[in-house]
Amino acid sequence: MAQTLSPIIDQLAIHPDIQAITVVDACAVSRHLAGVRKAATAPLIACIAKEHAKPLIIVVAHTDEAVRLCEDLPHWLPNHSVYHFVANDTIPYEPMSPSVESTAARLRALHALTARERCIIVAPIRAVLQPTIAIEEIRNASITLALGQRHDPIQLMHHWVNLGYRANTSVNEPGEINRRGGILDIFPLGTTHPLRIEFFGDEIDSLRWFEPLTQRSIESINEITIGPAHEYQSHQTSAVVNWLRQQDYSMLRTEAQHEWQQFIERLGHDERFDGREFLAPFYAPNLMLSGITTHLDADIPLIISEPVLVAQ
Repeated sequence: MAQTLSPIIDQLAIHPDIQAITVVDACAVSRHLAGVRKAATAPLIACIAKEHAKPLIIVVAHTDEAVRLCEDLPHWLPNHSVYHFVANDTIPYEPMSPSVESTAARLRALHALTARERCIIVAPIRAVLQPTIAIEEIRNASITLALGQRHDPIQLMHHWVNLGYRANTSVNEPGEINRRGGILDIFPLGTTHPLRIEFFGDEIDSLRWFEPLTQRSIESINEITIGPAHEYQSHQTSAVVNWLRQQDYSMLRTEAQHEWQQFIERLGHDERFDGREFLAPFYAPNLMLSGITTHLDADIPLIISEPVLVAQ
């Protein structure tokens, strides 16, 4: 399919009307696509993306439209990565945590944006409006590993646990980590397989993707950047717990006071439980102002598909 559709983009790109749309200069990086038939949206976006060596953000009204574009765009641009920046599947003020899948999808898109990868990121407006991790947090939390580098595996283990990875006896799901002597297994969010890091002393001897069920190696790599496992970081847990313990809960109902005390105790033991993300603003006071748009440099194009529907 990609072999037949790619030449169509080449022909469309030289049409004067398409060229007038695809030229996105530094003074007008925002574009509105209104009145475009659904079947024409993907090829038109592909024409725009083809002209730029930087991320392209597409904002749509609904999740189903984002899913459709993420399925269609690879057929038109097989050499471009397409990411779906999904909306968190939680209800505000409910003790629920986002699913691992949605967190992984969001972080995958944010990593690509931070690295200025040549890609297309499709986001429903609900996802755009939801707060996320600040770009400084991603950069500070990410660590690049390469063959021959020297690292203390125990310190690496502690580093990733502090970033939200869960220590487990085996690594089967995204966000899990395990160490056995000089072997460190980690399942980074946003990847399809876990990674095995083998050390010779404190030197990285091999980096290999592996199959968790059979433990068989899939592919060796030379370098990888591993980021956080959550959209907020827990390295300030002690300060948050101390602040919460100093608050006055006497005005709450008895059962609510009991719930808060249990909440604080579990937080003090650094447990992972549903609803912990409710305290995200305490970990990062600027988080509520940090949507995905705060990750955009001035020269990254932003396309709003059907702005009237998006505004609704």
